[in-house]
Amino acid sequence: MLYVGKAENLRDRLRNYLSPQDSKTAKLVERAHSIETILTKTDTEALILEDALVKQNQPRYNVRLRDDKRYPYIRITVNEDYPKIEVVRRVELDGSRYFGPYTDAGSVRRVVMRNIRHP
Repeated sequence: MLYVGKAENLRDRLRNYLSPQDSKTAKLVERAHSIETILTKTDTEALILEDALVKQNQPRYNVRLRDDKRYPYIRITVNEDYPKIEVVRRVELDGSRYFGPYTDAGSVRRVVMRNIRHP
């Protein structure tokens, strides 16, 4: 299992996957061999089922719902005279811009270090 997701309109959701706008989605589609659907009666039921399936199966592309690890984010402080770029494991409501989560912490650190200019 690569990914668990919910959709109110399955046709629109599949259309988005078949014409991906980002490389992560393109890789997901490339690796997928089949699609399984489970119909639920309510959005709440769908959310509970999604959460349970992610925790049970730990699909690679469901980073946000996993609860056993904290995945890295890139944080850019924008409310400072000299903004900082750093790798963090928690998103806070501090006015900073966050990008992620990412599954490969080493790659994230290398990208951040490569793009920081030192005086």
